[in-house]
Amino acid sequence: MKSDKKNVVKTLSNNAMFMTAFEMIVRYGLAIIVLPIALVKFESAELAYYLFISTLVALAFLADSGFSQTIIRAASYFRAGAKKIPNRITSLDSQSSEAGVNWHALGRLVATSSRIYNAVSIAATILLLTLGIFAATNVISQQSNKITAWITYFLIVFLSIFLLQVSRWTALMQGLNQVATAKRIEFISGIARLFGIATAIFVGSGVLGVVSVMLIAAMVTTYIMRSFVLQTMQDNGLEKKDLYVYDKEMFMELWPSTWRMAGICWGGYLIYYGTSLIISQIPDAKLIASYLLTFQVVTLLYRFSTSPAMAFQPQLAAAMSSGDLKKVQYFSLKIIKLAFLLYISGGIITYFFAEDMLFLIKSKTHLISSDIFLLMLVMYFFELQHSIHAGIYLNSNHVPFLIPSIISGFSIMIFGFLFMKSYGIYAVVWSQLLVQACFNNWYPVVLSLRLQKMPFKIYVKNIFHFRFGTNL
Repeated sequence: MKSDKKNVVKTLSNNAMFMTAFEMIVRYGLAIIVLPIALVKFESAELAYYLFISTLVALAFLADSGFSQTIIRAASYFRAGAKKIPNRITSLDSQSSEAGVNWHALGRLVATSSRIYNAVSIAATILLLTLGIFAATNVISQQSNKITAWITYFLIVFLSIFLLQVSRWTALMQGLNQVATAKRIEFISGIARLFGIATAIFVGSGVLGVVSVMLIAAMVTTYIMRSFVLQTMQDNGLEKKDLYVYDKEMFMELWPSTWRMAGICWGGYLIYYGTSLIISQIPDAKLIASYLLTFQVVTLLYRFSTSPAMAFQPQLAAAMSSGDLKKVQYFSLKIIKLAFLLYISGGIITYFFAEDMLFLIKSKTHLISSDIFLLMLVMYFFELQHSIHAGIYLNSNHVPFLIPSIISGFSIMIFGFLFMKSYGIYAVVWSQLLVQACFNNWYPVVLSLRLQKMPFKIYVKNIFHFRFGTNL
């Protein structure tokens, strides 16, 4: 009996989809477990600062400029036997790769990414010490202890550097098809972080204590993941000294798709966090906290629903690299169906019961009005679909979303600022929804289906088919 239980646990712990979902549950346990504690313990101004941390960390991640996603795809190509990173995959039928893993190229990728992320860390620090300070000053000025608030801010800078390193090593592990292992490490780290943050809030150490716990967890996670990847490389014939040598040729293979991803990242930041930046500048801490709480709930649901895309990324990239059209279609449909199931079920539960739970725990802050909440849920449903299809298409190593992303991001910011004084938060949310509906919500879907040679009618039919196979 014990043996059967051990086998079940081992099977689940090695299942990429299960561990990804479980790790996300723990990661977003900050909303399920810690956030209610924060809602009870923190006053509006401190809660606003606590919730604004995600916007600041996302700003730091602009320095990544899409390198992590490029590294996942590159590692997946090399694992599938590719000799080099393709400039662009336009026809799945024409792709081919050699048998076996290209460990030499993977070693070059590990070494080159080290130099890249040193530069990324410097860029992130500059962003947070310039644009970050400008964005956070209004929120910090409303804190009761401004000195502690500024000390916390500078700890966020160090936190962001280590989170970027976690992103780097996670990308390499995902590309090596070690998704389950990566998520297992993040799961254990997440459990420790969860209890640490809850304790910090309970004992009254405030946002400073929260950020301190997050920093320690990020440092430990970085060390464990780094050790795993380097050991994997050495176990497959690479010498340790070879894993620290910068390879300019490898960088030049990574750069063509990455610089376009950089523009998309900047545009995407304005699209998703532009509304938070606008609203964080108003003088009402209570309203800031209310909006950021609603934003956190919806975006956590959205990100959790993308877990299938993360779990099946290596298999999808490998299928793209080998030109296996049927496999690409299979994994694409599986990802979309699982994502829709997670989002719709979670959205219904959240919309009808979230506010009741806040009243039950006697929260000091509540969600924004129900109509804005519903509008945000609908908006992020379309965001979910197009972001998954954009990710699928990007496996072709062609990045056509640069200009639309930048135009959309600035449009949302401009319209939000122009109309917020007259129409309030409604204007900010509607700006994001309508701008995205004009182009971004449907163009990636079209490109993805065209790449897969899947008619839209067949796509819709398979999405709502109860089995995870296809009727192609």
